[in-house]
Amino acid sequence: MDIALYHHLPSGGALLHFANIARTLAARGHRLTLYTPQTAERDFSSFGDVLERQHVFPRTAWKPGNSLLNPWRYRQYMESLIALEQKNAEQLLGAGHDGVFLGQCRTWTEPPLLAALRGKRPTVLYCNEPRRSFHDDRARQAMSVWPRWKKIWRLPTVRWMQEQMHRHIL
Repeated sequence: MDIALYHHLPSGGALLHFANIARTLAARGHRLTLYTPQTAERDFSSFGDVLERQHVFPRTAWKPGNSLLNPWRYRQYMESLIALEQKNAEQLLGAGHDGVFLGQCRTWTEPPLLAALRGKRPTVLYCNEPRRSFHDDRARQAMSVWPRWKKIWRLPTVRWMQEQMHRHIL
């Protein structure tokens, strides 16, 4: 099979495990193409020579400052990333791969590509670990004792991100 791999991970254990899965797929005779945003770790030696091709999507990193202090600008940035991921999905679909293996996204955990690929290609989402704040009651309780100024600015953005993540998964 011709399989597209996607990840937006920094260097570390999750990327190492993702590379191990890629090597296993290649050992079983699959052709692999890696797609990554330019903000992901791309010079990772653990992939070795198992990749036939590698494509880098354009993506800007969050620069304007602390998202807690400017949640509206952060939300605009996140909305622009969703639109960019839709374009990336079109490019990936146009390449004619038989299937897609999605790794996690450091921004969203579940990449917005997942929603764009739904029903168009067989797709597997590998979650090393979901963000704790979206499933763990202890993390939500910790946020409940934040100072009032932090809640006012942060919680609407957190709720919006939760809604977006669930929309991409379900």
